[in-house]
Amino acid sequence: MTMSNIKPNKITLRYLVLTSIGLIVAQLIFGIIQVRWRYYQSTENIRDRVQDLAKELRIISQESSLKLNDSTLERLMRQNSLENKLVYGIIINDQGQTITSFFNQEEKTISDAITTPNTTSIKLSKILETIKNNPKIREIRQPVIVSGESLGEIRLAYSLEPTDQETLKSASKIIIASLIVSGVLVIITVAMFKREIQRPLQILVKQAQDILPTDEVSDIDNKDELSQLQILIDSLRKHLERFENLQIKVTEQKATEKAIEELSKAKNEFLAMIGHEIRTPLNAVTGMTGLLLDTQLNPQQKEFVNIVRSSGESLLTMINNILDFSKIEAEKIELEEQPFELGPCIEEVLRLFVPQASDKKLELAYLIEPNTPSAIVGDSTRLKQILANLVGNAVKFTETGEVVIYINGTSLSQEEPTEESSPNYELRFAIKDTGIGIPNDRCHRLFQAFSQVDASTTRKYGGTGLGLVISKRLTELMGGKMWVHSTEGKGSTFYFTLQTKAAPSYCRATSQEGERELMGKRMLIIDDNLTNQKILTLQAQSWGMFTCAVDSGEKSLEWLDRGITFDVAILDMNMPQMDGLSLAKSIRQQPHCQNLPLVMLSSITTQEINQQSDYADFAAILIKPIRQTQLYNSLMQIFAGKPIIVTKSVKEASPEQLMADIMPLRILVAEDVGVNQEVIRLLLEKLGYWADMVSDGEEALDAIRNRPYDAVLMDVRMPVMDGLTATRQICQEIPNHKRPRIIAMTAESMRGDREKCLASGMDDYISKPIRIEELKQALRRCKPLAKMPALDGSTLNSLRKMAGKRAGEVINNLIMGYLEDAPLRLSAIKSAIAQNDPDALRQAAHALRSASINLGATDLSNLCQELEMMGRKGTMSGANKKMSVLKMEYDRVCQTLQKELIKI
Repeated sequence: MTMSNIKPNKITLRYLVLTSIGLIVAQLIFGIIQVRWRYYQSTENIRDRVQDLAKELRIISQESSLKLNDSTLERLMRQNSLENKLVYGIIINDQGQTITSFFNQEEKTISDAITTPNTTSIKLSKILETIKNNPKIREIRQPVIVSGESLGEIRLAYSLEPTDQETLKSASKIIIASLIVSGVLVIITVAMFKREIQRPLQILVKQAQDILPTDEVSDIDNKDELSQLQILIDSLRKHLERFENLQIKVTEQKATEKAIEELSKAKNEFLAMIGHEIRTPLNAVTGMTGLLLDTQLNPQQKEFVNIVRSSGESLLTMINNILDFSKIEAEKIELEEQPFELGPCIEEVLRLFVPQASDKKLELAYLIEPNTPSAIVGDSTRLKQILANLVGNAVKFTETGEVVIYINGTSLSQEEPTEESSPNYELRFAIKDTGIGIPNDRCHRLFQAFSQVDASTTRKYGGTGLGLVISKRLTELMGGKMWVHSTEGKGSTFYFTLQTKAAPSYCRATSQEGERELMGKRMLIIDDNLTNQKILTLQAQSWGMFTCAVDSGEKSLEWLDRGITFDVAILDMNMPQMDGLSLAKSIRQQPHCQNLPLVMLSSITTQEINQQSDYADFAAILIKPIRQTQLYNSLMQIFAGKPIIVTKSVKEASPEQLMADIMPLRILVAEDVGVNQEVIRLLLEKLGYWADMVSDGEEALDAIRNRPYDAVLMDVRMPVMDGLTATRQICQEIPNHKRPRIIAMTAESMRGDREKCLASGMDDYISKPIRIEELKQALRRCKPLAKMPALDGSTLNSLRKMAGKRAGEVINNLIMGYLEDAPLRLSAIKSAIAQNDPDALRQAAHALRSASINLGATDLSNLCQELEMMGRKGTMSGANKKMSVLKMEYDRVCQTLQKELIKI
């Protein structure tokens, strides 16, 4: 499907119509307000001018030798007729007789009132009657008083009709301008909506539609995108069920082993195709919508983008569950047997649900009983998958309270373990929540495929009904089982067990070192949540510490008032009656608690501490859920005399902004799909990186041969040369110590895909859609290759030989001249890029390149040459990014030259 074939549908029309109406109405309202304001200003201006004229006439009558009946006053009124807006002016004496008058005969109302050629015969009564009958005429009167005696009165009248006509002309211009602005805004909105949301989503729908049979999705074109996604999900589920039924029929008919094998192979190929074809466009949808949510959007736009994002996430979850379910059913899943730390594994799972739990103000925690091994042997990825399914459901169905994981280990070994053998354990996990609970008569439906408790649950909370089935099957593959206890309205507890072996633990928090350092220390725990109290108490006691736990700030102050001393105090941020900050201030007021280390428990999304203008310093701030290693490291720093002082000016740093500064990497991206290139580029830019882009394996090989890279993000499926072939070629040509770390990117997720990538020589593996956290973890495992020196030493040595005895003087002059001239060249390059002047860029880059190559700055010279070529071709696209790399290399060259000057 090409972009030109994309047509607007219901959701597009709804969005555009609502947006257009809103913009037009807003502009019209603004125009009306502006017209009314101008009209008010005009009428006020006329009234003020008439009043000023009346005052002037009165002053002349009072203070000059002119008399009331002097014709000079009449001429003055005529001269100040205010562009024909003055209707008439009358001066009458104290007897009420008209002495002097002026009538603007160009005014229609006056011309109708004049019945005789001699205007002096017009009666004042007729004028007054005319004023009363015409609402557009206003009259102002000014008395003439001399020495306290009234000599008469001045009456001036003005018309608002000219002002009304001017206002109507102005209103028409303003309304036309408002409609033009509204039209431009509507066109911009239409273009942005089609580009950022409608087109990627329709491409996703089209890709999925091409995979499924036509008769199942025949009516999909008349639906909006969200309905289309739902139809595709339902069709995919039905298609899979037909495959299952076909397999059952073949088995019942005693089909041959070869036929069954071919059917299984066809099913796996179909699922692999489904996974790849849908994941590829889904990578663009989820990536772009995630980046779009980080921009400035109005509430309506944010709502639409969130709908698209959540629909894509639901589709991805459904695909992953179906693929896992299929692998389990086909008995094609294999479990790893690798040692791993149990605590960090659980903490990684809980961190995934911190944002949702924080929004609901839920407590997330875990508790490992003392008799449980700290490290075990097993498949940590599958254990995380089980825990993520159960914890995710618990958070989803819990509105208030807590979600806690309890882990208890039971030894199965009858004999004492030796150095060569590890004891066997049965681990029992309990995920307890305080949610809506499940009726007893419906618990049996939880572990059935494509089933939930009832239809209303599916409509309200969503889901495919496969998560618990997959978790139960994985548990059984690990030698355990899964069951549930629940009370409707009070919460549920999901249990599962697994068989494992204990492994050596290398975590300092569980070693004897912690017990030696913390033995005998006294800890005060203030937290209104009893579960958190228990967790902190057990963790502290495992290190030999004495603890005192209370559930409110008032009780803790009572203990301190008695003179009981502690070595450290842990305070919860959110407590009723007295929060953590208020309690900290009260503790500091105690005479013997001025130097008591205070540790704050807070939420990762809470901003309370940074928002406070004054508060007591804390030795550390621990982010919930409480992590054993985090607590241990904080306590060790406190008692080692190296507390982490947190002040009110400290703000949480953004890892995305700092990662490139902390770990600078040269990155190459090999990806053939343009929209996926853009997604990866934007993700890397969020981390502070700028990457080179190529479209196939051959281009990747050429780039690596010409320039060193620290990391290569390699797509597996590409034209000309795929990622696996390119990786094998790189491994053959480049030695290990010079080879970049190759990270596979693929939408395939079937059994053996990861192994194929690693077998080809790739070092790591991330699946599409690419998550920024997975990308960060993969990049953290990269080690920058040894940097080439900023200057080629052989160039300087050649210059020294040529200069002979004057080598020091010559080198000094060359370096000083370069350091004086190069900043001007660099500034010229910046100016040329800012002014979009390719010719100036070519000249400035050529000048800096020539000067740099003379001193042996090869890398800097090559970067200048790239900018020079851009100037020759007349293209400035990407010049700013090249400039940032050039600036970094320039700084490195200058530092090296400064060191050379010191040597001279």
